[in-house]
Amino acid sequence: MHGDPIADPETGELLGAKPWHAASGIRDADLPWYAKLVAFVLLSRAGVDVDVGAWACFPSLPTIARDAGISVASVQRGLRVLGAAGLVTWHQDREGGVNHYAIDCDAMAALRRKAQPRR
Repeated sequence: MHGDPIADPETGELLGAKPWHAASGIRDADLPWYAKLVAFVLLSRAGVDVDVGAWACFPSLPTIARDAGISVASVQRGLRVLGAAGLVTWHQDREGGVNHYAIDCDAMAALRRKAQPRR
């Protein structure tokens, strides 16, 4: 991930961009529509993963596809785009196990600042 999130030492709350800030960046980003849908689904399911100190979620590919209203193949393409952009990283516990998605909300939120003004 681009930057390690910093947690408030007293509350444990992650500082920096939150999923709702990241959604604005994704909305304005120059990304394919299917990657945006995948990002929105992941953001809608995001919670703090204290083990990795990041916003994370754990849906299966079919769950993401159902939530986004797209095919599993489109989800896979979207994840590749998001991964190549450094916005999402993921791994699977074991063969057929749980998918872990770590979301770089700071990098997603920064996309809004880079987007061209709308006409």
